[in-house]
Amino acid sequence: MRTSPTLLAVALCGLIVAGCEKKAEYTFYPTYPVVTWDQLAERPNVDVDDGYRVLTSGMTQGVFPTSLAVARLVAQRGLNDENVLMLDMKPQVDFLAWNSNFDDFRAVSEVFPMNQMAMDGDAVNIHTLLENSADLRAGTLLVYSEESDSPERYQIRGVLYDVKTQQALASLHTAAYVQDPIAPDAELEPDESVEHLDDRDPRLIAIRRFDLLSRACLMALMSNDESAAPTAPDGWIPARPMEPVIWPPIDDLGTANDPRR
Repeated sequence: MRTSPTLLAVALCGLIVAGCEKKAEYTFYPTYPVVTWDQLAERPNVDVDDGYRVLTSGMTQGVFPTSLAVARLVAQRGLNDENVLMLDMKPQVDFLAWNSNFDDFRAVSEVFPMNQMAMDGDAVNIHTLLENSADLRAGTLLVYSEESDSPERYQIRGVLYDVKTQQALASLHTAAYVQDPIAPDAELEPDESVEHLDDRDPRLIAIRRFDLLSRACLMALMSNDESAAPTAPDGWIPARPMEPVIWPPIDDLGTANDPRR
């Protein structure tokens, strides 16, 4: 009995299809719910579009040098359909990334990311974030959120605080738009480089811009800050009068040039 050529072709196609691995298609999910400016600042009129905005008037005093706490927020739907804020930090990754961004700033001693465990069960809002930042001895706090409403667009907004006064110092915003974005599961073509793919990723572009924007913002704030006058604790009394500095400390005979000897 002869086998029909048509049947052989159909069977061969079936084997080919069965042997091919089916690749799952990437599905984009927009950020929802969105962390708004009001949730980042809890005060009106702080928004800015693609840049930074200093929110203080006049000179500040004693803000720098500082240590900087960083908190990235996301919003989730609660049990009663309310908007609940959560911390979305990965300390093992974010610590190195943020410290690298400010490692040449002498006025910023360290940068440390805050995570949900550091909140000790407190609800996440600006008030509790500032309180926990004070407990961690941070001088300033940067609260920010990331948002993507389409595969082509990604934006980041944030507010910088003085922890001691709980005053908002500046607001920051950046957005990136890529006409032909790369999918997260895309593979390199033979003639492509990783840098080429990064230039097609709106999230990476927005993060790089936000890093540069935060540096420029802190530089502007530092230039507008003056050192706090040194003060003694209340009730502090010196043990003895201040003594004049003896200079030079060594005379020609190699002994201490001290008139009391």
